[in-house]
Amino acid sequence: MELQWSKEETAEFLRYARGSFNAQDRAILEKRLRDGTEQTTSAVYDTYTNTHRFQRNKDDVIGECVDEVWDSDEQFAAVVQEALESASGSYERAKERGFKDGLKLPKEVDKQIMTTAWKHALTNALIKASLAKLQRICVSRASDGALCAISGRLTLSWEPSYLVEEDYCDLEPNVIYDIMNNGVGVIKAYTGINAYLRKRQKPAITREMEFMQYSGVFNKNQDKNSPYEGCSTLWIKAEHLLPQHQKETLEVVNKLKRVPFELCKRCNLMVQIISYFRIILMENTCARIKRHQDVVESGVIFTLLYIASIQSDKTIYMNAEVAGASRDIKLQRDMLIIVRSNVHYEIKPLPGKMFIISAWITGAK
Repeated sequence: MELQWSKEETAEFLRYARGSFNAQDRAILEKRLRDGTEQTTSAVYDTYTNTHRFQRNKDDVIGECVDEVWDSDEQFAAVVQEALESASGSYERAKERGFKDGLKLPKEVDKQIMTTAWKHALTNALIKASLAKLQRICVSRASDGALCAISGRLTLSWEPSYLVEEDYCDLEPNVIYDIMNNGVGVIKAYTGINAYLRKRQKPAITREMEFMQYSGVFNKNQDKNSPYEGCSTLWIKAEHLLPQHQKETLEVVNKLKRVPFELCKRCNLMVQIISYFRIILMENTCARIKRHQDVVESGVIFTLLYIASIQSDKTIYMNAEVAGASRDIKLQRDMLIIVRSNVHYEIKPLPGKMFIISAWITGAK
């Protein structure tokens, strides 16, 4: 028979669970979510009294997600339930291994195993819930007026003070056909930037990306359940980019914002692009994008993958699979790949370095 807790008992246990999460646990959680590129974590306060905030500033979407999970009794209760189930299994397995090895289990050791299992399980459950919320927030947040695509010729200009009539013809008819019928559309030389580079000359957008990398603003993913295993990521908005330092990155982001307008106009869809973009850094053979599809439950209809830079002596491919049919796409710099949400795709580890700008397009089918 399943044990039913009263509201008072549930509230008391949630207080205990929050109180068990000390400064060291918080630092571990922050490190695993944001990981190592930042030299320090934000100031740690008493988590039990909820006087701390995980969110460091108004643009810290990761901290915002953790705060929402932490502060909501309903969401935190779900986290605790998952953590209890996981910790119980880990605790029993640890004891079983110890007994098989002939080890004794004093009371102090038993308590330490139980505590360690609980802390590890709670941290994992918080990360899982926060990352799920992160995706939902990113696909639903479109505060920029220019992101709300309108099917027709009259659209909002990038200047918010007036309207302008504009045609969108960035996608060739065969690309539109491939997107709608085959699940994947590929556009080579999407922006045309750096089309006439001298031999061995490094593209400006590569220099911009590497400047951000060396500035330590990327966060390395260490969650084994994430599709972006070993990758480093950076969430940005167009207004975060400075024309004098990230001119070509800004040009790409602004052009990616045009895609939903064109899909609305030419495919009879109602979609919008999110205001946040993600820069993905894949470096050396430790990083890969595992086979996955971007979940439909969050409202994602298309994923944009812009190949900003490739530095490798090997040919790099992205594998895409839809309805059992597999396809290898040879990746090139300045290539845009538009992937429908029912497509599974992956990029295997590469010898070298690659920067990808990704964005989700959400809306109604």
